[in-house]
Amino acid sequence: MKRRGGHSRVVRELSLARVVQGLEFAHTLVDNLNVLARRGTVSREHTSVERRESEAWREMESILEASLREQPRQLSDDGIRLFNKRAAECPGVLCLSDQDSFVEDDNGKRIAIQGVPGINFKDVGAYASYVLWRVLEARLLGRVKRCLECKRWFVDETRNKSAERCSRACTVKWWNRPHRRDARHAQYRDPARKRRQKGRTGQ
Repeated sequence: MKRRGGHSRVVRELSLARVVQGLEFAHTLVDNLNVLARRGTVSREHTSVERRESEAWREMESILEASLREQPRQLSDDGIRLFNKRAAECPGVLCLSDQDSFVEDDNGKRIAIQGVPGINFKDVGAYASYVLWRVLEARLLGRVKRCLECKRWFVDETRNKSAERCSRACTVKWWNRPHRRDARHAQYRDPARKRRQKGRTGQ
């Protein structure tokens, strides 16, 4: 019984670690997509590296956009085909670090070790695919969203995945007069009746 309990605890800890790492990759994904938006249309003025980066992340964005339209929590069929095509063209190479890497031990102490597992990518397209793959592995695709107000990508970290805008500022901006009126906000409820009530009270 102890072995079973210990095994269950280890599984829970590993699952939590996977989600935490997945959230880090989700933020990496949206950060790069938002950089892409700020960069705008790629032209000859951009370097070859910038053009390749834009192309790679643009492909990931097209995959996400198609999925958001059809089935937000998993990739669409076209997205899966495009992803597999990109991943096959730009594979990664498994490696172990030959230099000191700092990690935390079980007690939270930072220690320097070698031989940390990693993956080398010779092309930014392969790395972009890997980032999206890690988000999918952690089952966090449903948390990668596009703000309804400013159109920026963001990671929804609410408990029930209900966020529709990336920030409070966008929510305040969205909650303008037409939306308040549609929701029958207090200040728009039968103004004539409100005036009559004021007349009766002499205010």
